[in-house]
Amino acid sequence: MKNATDFRTTAEEGLDRLKCSSKPKAYFVAGVLLAGISTYGQHASAQLECSKHWHTIKASAQNAILKTEPPNGAAGRAGWYVDAVGKAGVEPWYEWVLFCRDLERWANTRYVIYSNTTANYWEVEGSGDGVKADYPTIPDNPQSALFEILPYAAGSKFWTIKAVGLSENLFTDSFHYLRTRSWLGGDDLFEMDSSDLMY
Repeated sequence: MKNATDFRTTAEEGLDRLKCSSKPKAYFVAGVLLAGISTYGQHASAQLECSKHWHTIKASAQNAILKTEPPNGAAGRAGWYVDAVGKAGVEPWYEWVLFCRDLERWANTRYVIYSNTTANYWEVEGSGDGVKADYPTIPDNPQSALFEILPYAAGSKFWTIKAVGLSENLFTDSFHYLRTRSWLGGDDLFEMDSSDLMY
C-alpha cells in the first residue's frame, strides 16, 4: 500500500495546467487514493489555470491544516465544510487544494480554491457563514467563490484570505470552523506550504 508521500507524488505527476472544462479529480475508494485528471465538458466561462501541485493551508491560530469535512447533520451542517481540524500527513487527500486563476480577467492575487475531496471549489454563501467545498463550476464573475490571497506583510510567513464578494476575511472560530468576518485578527492568519501558489 502507498504512503501519503506516494499519493502526493502521484497527484503531482497527474496534474497539468487546466482549462475550465478540465477539472482535477482524485478518487478515494476503500481507503485508497487514486489520483488523476478527470476531463469532462462542464460549462464555465472562466478560463482557469491551476497550481501544478496539491497544496495545504494551515490555520495558524489553531495549528491545524484546513480540511474538507463530510456533512454532519447532528451539528446542523448539511454540506462539505472546510474546518481547521487536519493534522499534517494524516489524511492529506482531505486537505489538498489547488489555487486556480483566470489569468486574463482577475488580479494576480485572486483565486478560486479547488478541493481534492469534493472535486468542487470553495464558496462562502453569506456574511459570517462557513466555507463550503461544493461550488461545481466557475463563471466569469464568481463572487461567492473568489478569494484574494495576500501575504500578511513583506517577508512574513503568514497570509490572509479574503472572500472577494463579501469583502470579508476568512478566520477560524473557537469551534475550528472556517468562517468570514469584516475585521482582521490573529485567527485570520494562514500558512501556505509554498510561497508560490501556482507551484
